[in-house]
Amino acid sequence: MSANITTAAQWKSGEMVQLPSGKVAKLRRPDALSLLLHDGRLPDALGPLIFGGKNERAGVAEIEFTPESLTALVPILDQLAVACFVEPRVNEKSVGQRDDVLVPSDIAFNDKLFLFQWVFGEAGTLAGRFPVESA
Repeated sequence: MSANITTAAQWKSGEMVQLPSGKVAKLRRPDALSLLLHDGRLPDALGPLIFGGKNERAGVAEIEFTPESLTALVPILDQLAVACFVEPRVNEKSVGQRDDVLVPSDIAFNDKLFLFQWVFGEAGTLAGRFPVESA
């Protein structure tokens, strides 16, 4: 097999995506599970979305959010925005008066929810991405 090594630029490249707000960005799909579990916790509201079985899958629009679950979700959506945006770039913190860099609070909440759904695919769950092993 004669294969070329994938360059770092190819790994980091993205695709043009129109967000619900109508804005267009160049996005890449990061290893979202690592992002979600970076501190070892997953908000309860995301359990059905991530790990639900075939008949229990919920899309982002079907999740019932509470003030507590939203409080837990916002930092995850912000981290996801930082990881997804190739262009324009998104930093966790402001970098001064630069007009070419966003911070997560510059991005509409619905656009960040869309990112979450976009990263995890049409089914909206990770469960469908892992093959079921036969016993």
